[in-house]
Amino acid sequence: DALTGKPIAQETYGSYAYNDIGSLPQKDMIEKLAEAGIGFEGAGFLPEKALTMRDAARILCESAGSDARGWDDETLGMEAGYNGFVASEDWEPEREITRAEFVTFLYHFAGAPAVSDAELPFTDVPQGKYYYTPVLWAWENNITAGTSATSFGSKDPCTRAQIVSFLYQYLTRAEAPKQPE
Repeated sequence: DALTGKPIAQETYGSYAYNDIGSLPQKDMIEKLAEAGIGFEGAGFLPEKALTMRDAARILCESAGSDARGWDDETLGMEAGYNGFVASEDWEPEREITRAEFVTFLYHFAGAPAVSDAELPFTDVPQGKYYYTPVLWAWENNITAGTSATSFGSKDPCTRAQIVSFLYQYLTRAEAPKQPE
C-alpha cells in the first residue's frame, strides 16, 4: 500500500488475482465470474477503469466459454464480428465504450431477443436511438436498473464494476430487486 508501505493482500479467484475488491458491492459477482474464468488480468480489478472495446469483446468471448486471454486484436475483432456484437468496420480495440454500447453488445451477444413495448423510466434513452431496444431488454430482464430511477447513464463510460454487474445479471438472470449500478 502506497500510504502505509505494507503489502496489499491479493486474493486469487480461479486464474485471476485481485487486491482491490474487498469493499466493492460487486465483490461476490467478481469472485463468481473470475472462478468461472471470466475476468481482467493484473493484480488489481480497477473497478472504476473505463472499459475498452477490446475488454468488452474478451469478456463476452470468455463468458461464451472461450479462453480469450492472449488473443490478439485481430482475432478478438473477428470473434466480436462473428458473434454479432460489433461490426468489423466499427472495431476499435483501444476505444473506451459507453454503458449504452456495452449493453448493446450484450443484447446482440444474447441473440437480440424480442422486447415488450414497455416505456423505459430513463430520460437519457430516447426512443429511436440504436441502444433503446437493448437498454429496454436489459431493464426488462433485471440486467440493469440504471444509474438512478430516471437515468441509465447512456453516454457515461462503462466501468469494469458496471460490466461485471451487467454480465453477472445476464448470466444468472437474477430476479433481485432492481438497484442502480
